[in-house]
Amino acid sequence: MSGRPYYSSKHKDDHVAFWLVAYVHQLDTHALWSARAFTRRDTEKREMSAWLFREYFCSSEVLHEFVKRGLVSRVEKQVTKHIIPWAWDELEKTLNACMPYISIPLSQEAEEQQAKYRDPNTDLWFEIVIDTFTEDCVRFSISLWGYKYLLRNLELDKQSYYLLADRLDARIRFVDNWFPLESLSQQLLPLTERSCVLVPVARDLNHELELLRKPTDDQIRSSCRSLFPLLERALREYSSRREWPGKSGNLDVLINQFERADALSKDTIELLRFVAKPKRDYTQHGREMPVPIAKVVLATLIELFVRLAKEVNA
Repeated sequence: MSGRPYYSSKHKDDHVAFWLVAYVHQLDTHALWSARAFTRRDTEKREMSAWLFREYFCSSEVLHEFVKRGLVSRVEKQVTKHIIPWAWDELEKTLNACMPYISIPLSQEAEEQQAKYRDPNTDLWFEIVIDTFTEDCVRFSISLWGYKYLLRNLELDKQSYYLLADRLDARIRFVDNWFPLESLSQQLLPLTERSCVLVPVARDLNHELELLRKPTDDQIRSSCRSLFPLLERALREYSSRREWPGKSGNLDVLINQFERADALSKDTIELLRFVAKPKRDYTQHGREMPVPIAKVVLATLIELFVRLAKEVNA
């Protein structure tokens, strides 16, 4: 059965079509269903699709709301338990009422009956909790009223996520304090090949930035461990090239060399000292860095690479 077709929405410079196909396994007062997400850009003829979630158990009213809010364009029976005829008929009426149609005169009674199936229930509100948010991938959960019928571990690209959140008219929350990873990475990328202090580590640095396009907790910890030696290497090679007196040893020694040479601003020196402590406390002792600390340290490390590229003289 077909319902409201996808429609294009504009974000930035791309026109993206986004819609769901619902596969219903059980339907009575509650629904057990799976959803496949489809996308298509105006510049491309082919459709892209992937499972958004599988076997979501919820009130049947939630499935109706997905239809009414313009997300589900088609519903298919894929019975694994049972589908009650009257419940399927109600869903079919909702889907048909939400289809674009040629306006013809209707009696007031018929119009009121159709509106019953078409109008969203404003008393039902959805909450989206975002785990991570980048250009390539938004990882999030959805629930009704902030606690009921929870859907976890959903993934969409940013543009598709915007369309889903807008049509659900959802309230947005972040699971943790957000940190400016993507904006800092975008500042750093064009500097890696142009800065004399970053050229020796450019390849490895770009590799870490690529991995951080999907920043899971494990990846955040891993990148912290990887960026510490890259920072030391960049500072050490620059120090050796300038033939500064003293041994180019560990991070603390290198920080002192740059400070004596007045090669960096006072704020940058303090940031270097800030990241040196968790390096000693966690990395050098083989301890796992807690994620909230790792996020702060990782954002600071990336900012330090940006500062080095801008402040260190050739």
